[in-house]
Amino acid sequence: MTGTNFVAGLIGYGNIGHTHAKGYLADERVRRLALADPYSPPEAPSERVVGYTSTAEMLQTEHPVAVSICVPHDLHLPVSLEVSRYGVGNGGSVRYVLLEKPMALNEMEAERIEKAFETAGIRLMLAHSVRFSSPFRRLAELLNDKEAALGQPLLLLGNYLMYKDYSVYPEWKRRASQAGGGVLLRDGLHVLDAILNVAGAEPVEVWGQAALLANQAEVEDTFLGGIRFANGALAQLSFSNVSRAENQISLTVHTPAATLKASLEQLQVWTGAADQSEGVVEPAQGDLWANQMAYFIDCVALGRLPVVTGTDGRRAVKVIERLYQAASQGCRLSI
Repeated sequence: MTGTNFVAGLIGYGNIGHTHAKGYLADERVRRLALADPYSPPEAPSERVVGYTSTAEMLQTEHPVAVSICVPHDLHLPVSLEVSRYGVGNGGSVRYVLLEKPMALNEMEAERIEKAFETAGIRLMLAHSVRFSSPFRRLAELLNDKEAALGQPLLLLGNYLMYKDYSVYPEWKRRASQAGGGVLLRDGLHVLDAILNVAGAEPVEVWGQAALLANQAEVEDTFLGGIRFANGALAQLSFSNVSRAENQISLTVHTPAATLKASLEQLQVWTGAADQSEGVVEPAQGDLWANQMAYFIDCVALGRLPVVTGTDGRRAVKVIERLYQAASQGCRLSI
């Protein structure tokens, strides 16, 4: 057990870094938050916060127990390796790391990150934040509940449809070498992870089509594809940043006994009753970002293993890497 009243570190203080900082500062168990941003000295938003421009200086001076890594995608590997050198297994203070998605640019990098943290005695959690949306969490619980007897998934339909203007993004998000990919790797990964979490079997084949339809960038703004699983289940992926309609971040799962649909707003469940046009509805509880940070801090304070591990992060990156390869080659590829 790590206990309460610990120091947390945060590397990268951009948009998502601010979200992590808000979560840490909302919890009194975090005594102090040490920010490290290589681009500019972070402004301290409260007396509990101190800023550094050097990651190494922050780790050496503050001795954080938990660290969030919120840097551009191409820096996930080098920053993770740097943090691992300060893990408890190497004589340092770091016991937990919350790594923003995607875990890495490719499976090889993800394997290196996972191994480095394991060797350093650090428990790694991936920030697959949709896992902490209560409708998505409840969908997984119901599918895994033997008493519910819903059966194995047959067809999974994943949507991430949201308008985003790439011209207002930081330049690194538009560059293939730094971002690694567009809507599939950056946004659709959330829904893809939710699919992999409930499919009930390992993916064995993928296919896809990537396109840049409405933005100026080196990465795609639209990705359509599919996955076949070892148990025969099929998944359809519809991810795009060109939709100006209502945001659609959702996963619909059809089983032999029910249809379940999770969105950020609610969970709907249909079991065949003719008078249930909207199914049984469960509204979302809490904010998914706050839920994620509270859960991570619980793990740190109570010495628990996180639910979203390096294995989950590496698997998602592996599937995405094969989806991109299938799209570029115009064929189906095995995994």
